[in-house]
Amino acid sequence: MYGACGRISSVISDGLSLTVIGMTVVFLFLILLVGVMYATSSLVRRVFPAATKPAGGAGAGNQGAEPAIAAAIAAAVSQSRATHEGVQE
Repeated sequence: MYGACGRISSVISDGLSLTVIGMTVVFLFLILLVGVMYATSSLVRRVFPAATKPAGGAGAGNQGAEPAIAAAIAAAVSQSRATHEGVQE
């Protein structure tokens, strides 16, 4: 009777140690992955610095297109509301 109990205890002990080893390996891999991602991000920022804004502001070249886009969006919303007038969500 004590032989079977000792064997079960040994199996449980082996399972717990394998679980701890597996979780430690995964944790260390994730820490390594975070470090590699941080280093890669830093390298990319150094090699390809962010572009500076033009002197005229962020949207200086697109001011003529914005009213046309706003009008197209308004027309699409109006048409969609007219099409789905009786439909409730």
